[in-house]
Amino acid sequence: MAVVINGNGTVTGISVGGLPDGIVDSGTLATNSVDSAELIDGAVDNSHIDAMAASKLTGALPAISGANLTGLVSSLSSMSDATVSASSPTITTNPSAVGYYWINSTSGEAYIATDVTTDENVWTNIAGGSDVQPYTFDPSSPYDYGDGSDGNVTSVTVTDTYLTNSPSSGTSSCTVNSSTGFSSGDQVLIIQTQKSSLTTGTFEMIAISGISTNTITFATTLQNSYSSGSSAVTTQMVRIPQYQSVTLSSTFNVPAWDGNEGGIFICKCLGTFALSAQINATGKGFRGGTAASVGYGNGSAQGEGQQDNSSNDTERNASGGGGGRMNSPGSLSAKSGAGGAHAAAGTNGDSNAYGGASWGEQDLTSHLGFGGGGGAGGYDYSTAGASGSNGGGIIIIMADTLTLSGSGELSASGIGGVTGAGAGDGGGGAGGSIYIKSGDFNSNSNCNASAGAGSEDGGAGSAGRIHVQGTLTGSTNPTAYTG
Repeated sequence: MAVVINGNGTVTGISVGGLPDGIVDSGTLATNSVDSAELIDGAVDNSHIDAMAASKLTGALPAISGANLTGLVSSLSSMSDATVSASSPTITTNPSAVGYYWINSTSGEAYIATDVTTDENVWTNIAGGSDVQPYTFDPSSPYDYGDGSDGNVTSVTVTDTYLTNSPSSGTSSCTVNSSTGFSSGDQVLIIQTQKSSLTTGTFEMIAISGISTNTITFATTLQNSYSSGSSAVTTQMVRIPQYQSVTLSSTFNVPAWDGNEGGIFICKCLGTFALSAQINATGKGFRGGTAASVGYGNGSAQGEGQQDNSSNDTERNASGGGGGRMNSPGSLSAKSGAGGAHAAAGTNGDSNAYGGASWGEQDLTSHLGFGGGGGAGGYDYSTAGASGSNGGGIIIIMADTLTLSGSGELSASGIGGVTGAGAGDGGGGAGGSIYIKSGDFNSNSNCNASAGAGSEDGGAGSAGRIHVQGTLTGSTNPTAYTG
């Protein structure tokens, strides 16, 4: 086999057959160049190739222009282990085996399947571009603590909006209600805040590559499909600040969930996040039912859940607690609302209101969710019962070092139930979600996603969920999952 190599390191021709062993010299070698060489046992002696040429031979392949793909496409089309497509593969593109090839005939990018896991496949880009792979939490990766581009700060912020369309997995853009506060290059959290018990809490982190009015374009394609833009079907987009260090000594109140956006705090910190005050997401999640006159003997408003907004009913509303009934003169007294749910079911209210149903997974890597709201207490004649209480929101911090000292607290608890007229008490809200990734997290035993207590007759909410990935010193409430 003979390989003709230009002085710049590019291969211009290959011939095979009838060649003797040893170097085949097709002419006088110019300084720092090779006119031709024979592969001896599959190797070319790079000592005869200048440094620039050698680096070009060993570097990543460039993307191939569409005009030069004709021959390659023709060859690959006949292979059983390759696909040629006008688009790139996604994590849900399921190849038959590791080593399967994919060519994007539009961009010229080339991929090879290096991990075959149904709907979570890894496609490694062999043309120097971005790989396609599921988002994974890696506490050893500095990138997961951000690049420090938002600097050293003594206050924190939340910038959020909600999607107005329903983008599918594999697409690279969406539309939002407002792009104010977002910029090209930002990392953002995309999260299905409310839709159904099966899809709520689905999320990913992705970078913005461009903004045109309220159309957001991403640097990579979405891994999941999302729904948004109608009642009780909402996907949020939240900017992820990338701090160098944070020193927070005054309480930060996370904006409350309003049915479209809110309830979420997220940031990355390349250095130390020192917290001596509270990040408060308590009661910032799904809302409690509002007490109202609903007709004698009927159920009051349910707590809000991950599946739907409130209705007037004593039955649970997914994670939302059922409402207490209104009195019936001379026969039935008013009754209390039930508690919201998250890690466990909410507690039933007095008599016939049912606690919310538990939902989600312990490790919070497949879902991030609010705590369910408590059900409202029933009216007692013309006197309103107590409204149900709100569930906890979501706190996500990824920091190299996270320290809680003094009054420092991370709080995403549910709010306790409220006593109303007669027996018409409101149900408590459930705890939300706290996810911490840190090489060194000293919790000061003040990291809480606890249950909202029950009222005198109203049901209690359940505890939320906490996942600490990294080194934990101290305790949390509830006890953190550390897998």
